[in-house]
Amino acid sequence: MKHNRTVRSNIERMCISNYFIIALVMTVFLMLSGYIYTDFTNDKSYSILSLIAMKGSKSIIEQGGLNWRDIYLLDSPGYTWMFAPVIVTLPYIAMICPGNSNSNTRFELFRTSKKKYIFGKIISGIIVSGMIMAMAQIVYGIVCLLIIGNKFTGDNNLMNVYKLSGFAGYVYKHLGNVSVYILRIMEAFLYGMISSLPVMFLSAIIKNKYLVFSIPFMLNYFYTMFLNNGVRKLFKINIVIKIRQIFLQSNIQSIFLYNYKIMFIIILIFIIQILAVYAIHYFIMERRCDCCER
Repeated sequence: MKHNRTVRSNIERMCISNYFIIALVMTVFLMLSGYIYTDFTNDKSYSILSLIAMKGSKSIIEQGGLNWRDIYLLDSPGYTWMFAPVIVTLPYIAMICPGNSNSNTRFELFRTSKKKYIFGKIISGIIVSGMIMAMAQIVYGIVCLLIIGNKFTGDNNLMNVYKLSGFAGYVYKHLGNVSVYILRIMEAFLYGMISSLPVMFLSAIIKNKYLVFSIPFMLNYFYTMFLNNGVRKLFKINIVIKIRQIFLQSNIQSIFLYNYKIMFIIILIFIIQILAVYAIHYFIMERRCDCCER
């Protein structure tokens, strides 16, 4: 119960803060500004924002055969993969991280144990990060529906993939079309949770919240570039595909399309990462004196 109380208290603090709204708006903006269609006749690319701004958007939608369902089911477009680890953790960095270096930590530790304090801190940060990404996905889907419309201007290719693939196909057989949209929101939620782990790790060893805010961006960029380009020079293509499926963070947005074995491995690695972050937080906390300083 004390674990739940700590987690709930931290989640409430982050969700009612202005930083939660800022992070949500920034994430939605990134998704809306990502390209969803390229017209190769004039070599122009279009995003949802550009379709909103232009007058002849209906002709572009019909010409490209755009379907809001397929766009909604795609992985988050644009530079979301690059900035997500920073943006979705903004409430955690602003509201929880400062506690690492001030006397409030000592006060909170008088009320609970170190294990419960660390557990509440990490789990609440991960959950709120997932909430931001999931809510952004919902808003993005609504905007896509309003701009592109509910008319079937093309084939539901991705919808059919969800109906026939992995765990998504199993759920669809029992719940129907609505399950596809719910699963996509769940994938976004998991993506936000996993994206937050670099910040959770750095917040244990770095006091400066501005460094905690900026370093994950660079780490995520180099990590993604290595998996996209570097691994090709080290392994055969079939192994490269497996490595990217399991270790590339953005691929978590398609986790329910993979076979059960790959899905289980991804979830297992995620749990191991959470336990590793918890262990690092606990180890560093044990080294502190009564004032919670290093």
